[in-house]
Amino acid sequence: MTHPPRACIATSPFLLLALLVLLPACSPGEQAQTRSADTALVEAIRPAVSDSGESRSFDAVVRPRRSVDLAFRQGGRVAALRVQVGQIVAAGEVIARLAQPEAEAAADQALGEEASARADLRQAEDAAARVRGLGSDGTVAAGDVSQRRFAADAARARLMAAQARLRQARATADEGLLLAPADGVITEIVAEPGTVVSAGMAVVRIATGASEVELRVPEDVMLKPGATAAITFWNRPGTVAGRLRAISPQGDALRMRKAWFTLPATAPAVPFGSSATVTIADAPEGTRMRVPLTALGSVADAGKGANVWALTGDGRHVRPQPVRIIALRGEDAIVAGLKDGTPIVASGTHGLRPGQAVTVVEMLEGR
Repeated sequence: MTHPPRACIATSPFLLLALLVLLPACSPGEQAQTRSADTALVEAIRPAVSDSGESRSFDAVVRPRRSVDLAFRQGGRVAALRVQVGQIVAAGEVIARLAQPEAEAAADQALGEEASARADLRQAEDAAARVRGLGSDGTVAAGDVSQRRFAADAARARLMAAQARLRQARATADEGLLLAPADGVITEIVAEPGTVVSAGMAVVRIATGASEVELRVPEDVMLKPGATAAITFWNRPGTVAGRLRAISPQGDALRMRKAWFTLPATAPAVPFGSSATVTIADAPEGTRMRVPLTALGSVADAGKGANVWALTGDGRHVRPQPVRIIALRGEDAIVAGLKDGTPIVASGTHGLRPGQAVTVVEMLEGR
C-alpha cells in the first residue's frame, strides 16, 4: 500500500490557507467576542420638544353655585306669593305668606294688651309722682305714698309681661312669612297661591352665589385645583375663563366625573340652564417630548403610562424611564416625563433589561 509523501501534506498551499483561516478562532480576540455577546445593538434618538398643546371640549350647563329650597316652618295655605321666576330678590325680602287668621288675631290682641299695660303704667307713675315727698310732712299718709309706689311697680311688671306676649305672638305670625335668606334669583315656583303646604315643603327655589358651569369629564382627564378652562355660551358671543371649583372624587358607572367651573364677575349674564362648551387644556407635566412609537414598545392609548429606555451618562447602558403618553401622532407619541436632551432607544427595545450594555449603531435626531 502506497502513501502520499509527507512533504506534500506539510507544504500544500491549500492546507496552509485553511490553517490561516482557523488561527483567529484560537486567538485571544475570541474571549472578547464572548464577553460582548450580551451587548445589544440599538438605534438611539434625541427626542424633540413638542410645542403642540392638547385640549378637549365638553358640553356643560350653567348652574347656580347654590340652589336653596325655601319652605315654611309650619303648615297652612299659601295666601300670597310676591315673586316670579327670574326675579332678583334681596336678603330679608318677603317672598310668600301663609293664611293664618288665628296668629294674626293673637298678635293684634297682644298689641292691644301691651298698649293697655303701657297706659296703666303711665297712670300709676303719675299717681306716685304726685305724692312723692308729701309723706314726710304729714300731708299724705306714708302708707298711701308706699301704696302708690308699689302700684307703679306692679304696672311696670304687667307691661313687661304684655311686651313678652306681644313678641311671642309676632314670632308666631312671622312663621307665616317666607323670607329670602340671601341675595339671589328665583329659579322655580313650587307652590302657587291657594296651595296647602306642610311644614318643610318647598314653596320656591332660589339660586344664590356666583354662577358656574357643570359638566362631566372622563376619568382620564387630569384636573388640578384651580385649573382654568375656556368657556363659550351658545346664546352669548365671546369666551370667558372659568376656574375649577370642585371635581367629584369618584366616577359613575360610565367612568365620568362631575366638575364645576366658576364664572368670573365679568362674564355675561347667562340664564341658568343655558348650554355652554368648556375647553380644557391638558395640565402641563413638564416638557413634552415627541418620541417614536417603537421606543415605547406596546402602546395602549393616550393618557396611559409607559416606559422608554434612556441611555445612561456614558451612553453604554440603559435604564427604564417612566413616561406618560399625552397623545398619539401617527408614528410618534407626545409624552411627558423626559428631560430635554436625554437620548433614548428608538428601536431594538425588545429584550432589554435595566443596566444592560448597549452599542448605539446610529444616533438619530428628533423631528
